[in-house]
Amino acid sequence: MKILTIGVYGIPGSVDSDLVAANVFEDYDAVIVNPDSLTTLYSGKTMIYDESHHGYLEREFASDAQRVNIVRHRQVRGLMQKNGLIICFLQPLTFWRDAGRNVSITNYDWLFDIEEITEQFHSISYGTGTTINYIDPNHPFTEYLQTKPHWKAYIQKTNCNPKQWRTLASAFDTHLLSIASTTNKGRIIFLPAQYNSKNGNLLKKCILKLLVDKSVTPVPQWAVSIRVPGQDELIKRLTDIDTQIKDASQQRDTLISTNQELESWKWLLYETGKHRLEPIVHKALSLLGCQVDPQPDSDSDGKVTTEFGIALLEIEGTNESIKVHKISQLLRNLANFLSEEGLSPKGILIGNPFRLENLSNRPPKGSQKKLFSDEVLKTAERHDISVLLSTDLYEIVCLILNNKLTTRQITSLRKRIFQGKGLVSLSVR
Repeated sequence: MKILTIGVYGIPGSVDSDLVAANVFEDYDAVIVNPDSLTTLYSGKTMIYDESHHGYLEREFASDAQRVNIVRHRQVRGLMQKNGLIICFLQPLTFWRDAGRNVSITNYDWLFDIEEITEQFHSISYGTGTTINYIDPNHPFTEYLQTKPHWKAYIQKTNCNPKQWRTLASAFDTHLLSIASTTNKGRIIFLPAQYNSKNGNLLKKCILKLLVDKSVTPVPQWAVSIRVPGQDELIKRLTDIDTQIKDASQQRDTLISTNQELESWKWLLYETGKHRLEPIVHKALSLLGCQVDPQPDSDSDGKVTTEFGIALLEIEGTNESIKVHKISQLLRNLANFLSEEGLSPKGILIGNPFRLENLSNRPPKGSQKKLFSDEVLKTAERHDISVLLSTDLYEIVCLILNNKLTTRQITSLRKRIFQGKGLVSLSVR
């Protein structure tokens, strides 16, 4: 049994390659592809993006990828003619543009062109989930699907022709998560996107069962309801166990989610940017009893409201000292707010300097550097701006989560932040 894998690991005895370097598909019995990115599919080529066009590919790479796709598309049909198997993990349909021509490339062009996808499924929709309500009990891949892999994409049931595709797994009776072609020659199977290499042996077992045991007759529909003596009790026990597994899985998902939420507080110690440091600072201030309003359409990093007034935030994570240009930006935002709203808000600068250094080595020993430049602190003093360390916010968050701060102490911290100027310590000792 010869198996080619592209972006999939842990299949015993398989050959790992990519669309560029692999032998022709007809050289194998089964080809398994995870089309999660262009890097996975064309790792033998240097990926080049046109920096002048966001989301566009450089023309030479796009042309090479198209040529590869045309050849592999033909080889898929050749593999089908020799009763081979294509397994594709169902990833969202993704488009990239060719910067030099009005042409698009998708992560499925090696298997189906866009017209075929439209004809067969209308589209492959993005959507993540863990629910699998239905698994075909009489297919060689049933055992693999019973591991309940998570999914990142689905096909609308109403858009899929049941005469051409057999449903192997679905959710909500509307989302097809795994389907298999029903043609006489060759097979194409889509599986849910999540793949764990620990299930490599199981996946190969299912492939062998499908390709080797071709003489096995599928259970006729009329025979499905027939029970062999002892089956009813066994099925009841299996159902009970499945219920226990489902309950345990839900509890596990809840614990994982809670752990990830707690883990995110550590972003205050080392993160930067609008997608990580900024939202966790907002969350920390909310925990302190502040009302925080993100301002995605303005230069401000957020507006904070308390009983002590309104403030605008400037949040910065850097590998060096916090420089004066950050407080200059905050002053411009304060002036704009006053001009537009007629209110004079407080300014709060929250910094995470030397963010990748150990906490005990900030600023680095022997460097003579400071967490905030002298210009930052002098300007903050002059304009009644509070300067805080995100690491101090983390310490306060830990105290609140441990129920070690009283309501009065938390109120005092809010007051200190809003009425302070220059570097403000959040110590509660």
